[in-house]
Amino acid sequence: MYALFAIPPRNDDPIQKREYARYLMHQMAPIIHALMVMGMLGHIAVTITSTWSTPSSLPLTLRLAPVLPMLGMALLARRTQNPLWVSVLMLAYLLFLETGMNLNGIGREQGLLWVMPGSLMIPVAVATIWPSRWAFNTAMILSILGRMALT
Repeated sequence: MYALFAIPPRNDDPIQKREYARYLMHQMAPIIHALMVMGMLGHIAVTITSTWSTPSSLPLTLRLAPVLPMLGMALLARRTQNPLWVSVLMLAYLLFLETGMNLNGIGREQGLLWVMPGSLMIPVAVATIWPSRWAFNTAMILSILGRMALT
């Protein structure tokens, strides 16, 4: 009966970890790419529609500036098979997405909250595709610190 509740031993075999990371990356690569493209398109849509609802002191081109690096990272992530580099690309992408959200919030009327409330949940919502624990933790820190810039 005790064996049912026993915690399995941790496997610290580096070769097995590396092979699992490559397998996971191969399986998740299309999802990662799709999420990057959808995040970029969502940023464009939010930026343009927010211009119609309330004007900002920053020009539209400056608020859309993070889209170009985001596009480049999405294209690189599609071609990269190394889990470490995909993690770095995903984190850099998230940094530019947070920058874009902050640029959309600058110059707005005081008292209105221009932080997208769901954006803090981006790393949690896509937690299954983060190749490693350190990448997920870094993404959470980036999302939390990104919101602090507008408070």
